[in-house]
Amino acid sequence: MNKRIIIEGEKVHHVGYRPFLLAKAWELGIPNYFARNVKEGGMERVEISIGGEEEQIKEFLEFIKDNYPSKAKVSRVREGKFPERVMPIDKYDRVLAAEQQNTVVQTGLEMVGMQEKTVETQKETIDEVKTVGVKVDNVANKIGNFASETSQNFSILKEDYGKISHTMEKILEWLTQQQKDFTEAINRLTNAILKLVEKATK
Repeated sequence: MNKRIIIEGEKVHHVGYRPFLLAKAWELGIPNYFARNVKEGGMERVEISIGGEEEQIKEFLEFIKDNYPSKAKVSRVREGKFPERVMPIDKYDRVLAAEQQNTVVQTGLEMVGMQEKTVETQKETIDEVKTVGVKVDNVANKIGNFASETSQNFSILKEDYGKISHTMEKILEWLTQQQKDFTEAINRLTNAILKLVEKATK
């Protein structure tokens, strides 16, 4: 007898459901077997067609109702439209193996593509870092030039201050001498006046 079984749920694809069921079909000695993934309206389905002895089919159905991969999320298991023919299980085994190999290859190619994008992103990041480094060097050069100019200006100011300080010292010496000469002149004048006063009073 032939049967078609449909497993529906939120997550029944890419959880190892078909290899999981195939292993049980091999264990029960079911001669004809086929399974495919179908997605409609946001709901995932696994459609299984089996052909074999009635007792084998019955035991397989009981297994499906109570067992599923750990990461699967199943909402219901029901029977579908009766299949006219079912592929021999050994041929399906090879089909599934080829499909899984293709999945591995595609995943590998996607990973290579991701690596290439990562390398490109890293190159862009390195270029950005280099650009920032050049800008930092330019700023550092400007700061260095500013520091050099500031140092030169301070040296000039120090030199000018030295000249002004020397001139002020000379002026101070001259004023001190002038004050001394003025004081001596006043003293001489005062003595002369006192002598005149003294003569006049005699």
